[in-house]
Order: sequence, then C-alpha cells, then structure tokens
Amino acid sequence: MSSTPQLALRRLAVIASVLALFAVGCSAATASITSAPVVDGTAIEDEGVYALAGLDAEEGTVPSNEFRDALSLLIIQEALLHAAATDFGLDDLSSQQAIDAFVQSLPPEQQQNIQVSIDAGVADGRDRAATEHYLYTQQLLAKEVSDAILSDPQFLDSVYNNNPELLVTVCASHILVATEDEAADVMARLEAGEDFATIANEVSLDQQSPGGVLPCPVSVYSFGQELAPAMQGAPIGEISGPVPSQFGFHVLLIDSRDQPESLEELAADPSRWVSAAILDTELTTWYNGVLSQADITVRSQIGTWNPEADAITPPPSSP
Repeated sequence: MSSTPQLALRRLAVIASVLALFAVGCSAATASITSAPVVDGTAIEDEGVYALAGLDAEEGTVPSNEFRDALSLLIIQEALLHAAATDFGLDDLSSQQAIDAFVQSLPPEQQQNIQVSIDAGVADGRDRAATEHYLYTQQLLAKEVSDAILSDPQFLDSVYNNNPELLVTVCASHILVATEDEAADVMARLEAGEDFATIANEVSLDQQSPGGVLPCPVSVYSFGQELAPAMQGAPIGEISGPVPSQFGFHVLLIDSRDQPESLEELAADPSRWVSAAILDTELTTWYNGVLSQADITVRSQIGTWNPEADAITPPPSSP
C-alpha cells in the first residue's frame, strides 16, 4: 500500500487489461505448448487458457501470441487475487458463488456494459463461460479492493495527515465560455448585478449544469489540475475568475467549502470525502505494486514474464 495517492503511475491500470482480451490478434506461428505457469505458488491450468483464448485444446497446436495474451491476463488476475487475499483478507473472489452474488448486485446499466464486452469476446471465438468468469472476476476484484482501501485506517490516516487538500469538497457554480474576452463580459455583467443563473443559462457552454450549478458536494480533486486550485482557494460567496482550462474559461461562484474536521469524522463516512478519482489512483498504485512484487514463473517453452510490460515475452526464434 502506498503512503499517499500517486498521481504519476508507472503503468496503466491493470483493470484496463480487460480491453486487451478483445484486442489481441492471431499469429500465424503455431507451437505445441503447455502453460504450467506458477503465480505466487498457484498454478494456472491449460484448460482455462485455451477457453479464454478461444482455442481448441484438442488440436495440439495453438496460435502462440494468442495463447500468451490469454495466459498473461490470467497471470495478472491470479497475482491480484492472491494479493487481495493476503493484503485485505478477501478470499474466494473468483468463486462462482461470489461472482453470482456480485452480478445480482449490479445495476442494469453496468450489467449491460459488461455484457457488451462478453458478447464481443464470444463473437471473436472465445468461450462464453471463461470470458464471463474473467470479466466478472476483474470487476468484483476492483470493487472489493476499492472498498477495502476506502476503509483502511492506514490509507485514511495518510490522506488526512499528509494530503488533507484532497479531502476538500465544494458546492459551486460556473459559467463556461470559449474566450477570455467573453469571460470578462460575463464578469462585468455579474458585477453590474445581473443574476448568475440567468447568465449561465444564456451563455454557458456547459448545458449539463442548469443555472451553472455543479454537482454538490464534490471533491476539489475531481476538477483536475486546472480548476482544482481555484476551487480550493477562491473566496466563498464571491465571483472569481476567469480560470482557463482545456474546455475554455470559467467564471466561478463558490457557495461552500468543507472538509473533515478530524480523522474520526473521515473514518465515519470516508466515501463522503474520498473522491472516486483519488480511490482509482490508489487502486492503480496497489495493482502496480502487486505486479512489481509478484513471483511469476513461466515455462521457457512459452517465453519469459516481462514485468515492465505485464506480459509474456516469446522465446527466441529457432535458427
């Protein structure tokens, strides 16, 4: 576990490996291979690799790159499952009982999104049951580890004492325009006494926020590096700006700003103060740390495990 949320990550989040499952291509080269990899003492059986790769185990030869891609995904997942049990006591996350209960708890929209990925894998020739098991396990793993991090006293203590600014929430409104001159015009109208919400409805490019009102309360950290400093420091109840961002120029009105007054208050309701962005960053940091330390052995006939790429490097070609 890292002591603070990390903003610079050495790798992409491992959960993104779900996408790789449906992006691998077949190789013309074939080889008769068996996996027999060992991840932190646990062996991965060939049958699961063949099923996830959409290959026929009876043929005796397989497209090597396709086999390695599927095996790499299962190696990563096994390393994460092992670490989840060791670090957080989260056992049996890949059991069918746990997966069935998780699927039942998902909102329809999330179920539909996962089903789209499953259908794409099946259309690409992969075994449906293996694909479902892999994808649902990944989602369940991410949820359970995120929940464990959110309730971890060490994490909460670290954020509260070392990065308290990440826990600040605001209720705010904004008017977004394309140019600095337009923002100056907006500020002049506001200073002349015109209503903020009326101007926002008239000129703001953000049509998803009627009257300019943003979701409330929301973590300052959620606004990104461009807007967060202004959300953190702008006077409450006063017009401020314009603040440039990739979207244009923002005229801001901070209605309120809040943060936990004690570690006990944070621990009592951490989801109120810890934004999804902070939690995702910490989860990714955990993923990367797990894979950096995992003990992974792959048979030389298949290749070697490359911890920098989180994938199997094929063996040298025969002369």
